[in-house]
Amino acid sequence: MVELEAAMRIPLDWRRIVDFIVLAGTLYIVLRWASRARAMRIVLVITALYAGVLIARQFDLLITAWILQGGALISVALLVIVFQPEVRRALSRLDRQFLSRPRGPVSVLDNTLAAAAFQLARQGLGALFVVTGDEPIGELLEGGTILGADISSQLITALFQKSSPLHDGAVVVENGRITQAGAVLPLTQRRDVPSQYGTRHRAAMGLAERTDALCIVVSEERSDVTLMRGRAIIHMKTAPQLSAVLENAVNHPRLSPWMRARTLVVSNWRIKLASLGLASLIWSAAIFDPSSTVRDLAVPIEFRNVPVGLDIATPPVTDISVELRGRTWLMNSNEILGLVARLNLAGSKAGVRSIRVDSGTLGLPPGVEMIRAMPPNIEVQLVKHNASGR
Repeated sequence: MVELEAAMRIPLDWRRIVDFIVLAGTLYIVLRWASRARAMRIVLVITALYAGVLIARQFDLLITAWILQGGALISVALLVIVFQPEVRRALSRLDRQFLSRPRGPVSVLDNTLAAAAFQLARQGLGALFVVTGDEPIGELLEGGTILGADISSQLITALFQKSSPLHDGAVVVENGRITQAGAVLPLTQRRDVPSQYGTRHRAAMGLAERTDALCIVVSEERSDVTLMRGRAIIHMKTAPQLSAVLENAVNHPRLSPWMRARTLVVSNWRIKLASLGLASLIWSAAIFDPSSTVRDLAVPIEFRNVPVGLDIATPPVTDISVELRGRTWLMNSNEILGLVARLNLAGSKAGVRSIRVDSGTLGLPPGVEMIRAMPPNIEVQLVKHNASGR
């Protein structure tokens, strides 16, 4: 009970807060990527294995910790190998965040494509269009015929005639031109697909949920037009409505700071809550574990920020003896064995200054507390340069 109370009294300084923020942010990024790459299960397994490593170390289960850590490393390797294309796209997406290039308006494309989609719907012809965004989709496409043609209603109608050998695949539109026709898209693995959706709709959902491309599906049976964007399914009623959605998506309208902040908070709220929950569990297990080990260490002293024009007249003690409490695996880490007592002399004046040794002076990692230090205070005599030789 005493050890538990001592663990609960661990000071919540800025380093622990930063640790929690970084942990939660990292988990959010990984979980968001995993949800798009269909790797959620393996990511959760990796997280659980590393959490098990923390718990095993806290109870000094060394062999168990080694096994769990090995399993986690193997799972990470499998994740990188199996989902290599998704990892590559995630890295390229991160690169584009810093090297984004504005795209000009393409209203003519939007009007032509929207009008052609509804014309096909009136004729009872099925069709599938892909309007690419910033992310590459080449690795997700199979087959297809390279065209490199301008968009026109006549060409689109000809491509999706039942007698056309390319009518079953998707037409890929990139930078205002039809680059491919007859391309095969990956099917979605979602379980909430409406029962009336066929292969075209499932293919459009599969590509849209993995990239930022827009997928337009024309249903042959129902003669309706549907837009897939991310995990959203939007039923289009008119050609002008579809044209407006395409234009807004391509031109990326600027949002006000308030709208950007609101979108940042509201979007992906399920993943954010999951990230906060997992981060809280892992962070709490690492910080507030009651089991502990006490250890005495001789810590060297380092003086920092000595004021200009002042010197340390007589070197004080070169090291101090500290008694620390923490978990065994932390107490044996290089971070503890390499501790240095850094005494800050910023703002000091000539004379004798007494500096108290505390956890901040030692820079202790989260989960380690200082019980006592000998001596508890270090007295430093500072003199001006011209008095140092007397």
